[in-house]
Amino acid sequence: MNKVQVIIIAFSIIIVIAAIIIFSLMSSGEPPRIGDGTSQLVVWGVDRKEIFQSLFETYEREFKVKIEYEVKNPRTFRQDIIEALASEKNPDLVIASADWIVANRERLAPLPSSTATPEDIENIFARIVADTFIETVTAQQKPQRVVWALPLWIDPLVLYWNKDIFAEVRRAVPPPDWTEFTFFCSKRTPTLRHLYRKRRTNRKWNR
Repeated sequence: MNKVQVIIIAFSIIIVIAAIIIFSLMSSGEPPRIGDGTSQLVVWGVDRKEIFQSLFETYEREFKVKIEYEVKNPRTFRQDIIEALASEKNPDLVIASADWIVANRERLAPLPSSTATPEDIENIFARIVADTFIETVTAQQKPQRVVWALPLWIDPLVLYWNKDIFAEVRRAVPPPDWTEFTFFCSKRTPTLRHLYRKRRTNRKWNR
């Protein structure tokens, strides 16, 4: 049973970054031959083709590779992949959410090192990409790091916080997730508001 050779990620909350041509492997694991004109990539995803049309056209023009994109129902996407693998009619590429990739790694093949190494990912992308899609696996009785996906979009969800104010309520690090953030704010809002007002008053007196 074959596995999907290359996985491409589209994060569910999108902030577009520079378009990167990353459709570079055929199901055989070899790069498409430039100028061949007969190579074809089968791509599955749940988003409209129009979203990726310009990217597809650029790649087809530059590498003479035909891209066949098929829109799938997000509710049956996982089952579609399972059935495709069982019948050996799987796509070459999948465009899916980050959560979907993490939950279905056993059905995917990591990227070959000729496409991207863990070091490449760590040097090029935000840390969240490496934390999510680089994993240490055992291959031939040796541990090695592999890359499961590349991002098309990234939402960094940056949190700005005032270390001094948090230190005054004995908080050394920011909340690690939204649940704790909401809980912390509900318990500390009066204290933080008091400290904020106190600091503003001190600034006025110091001028």
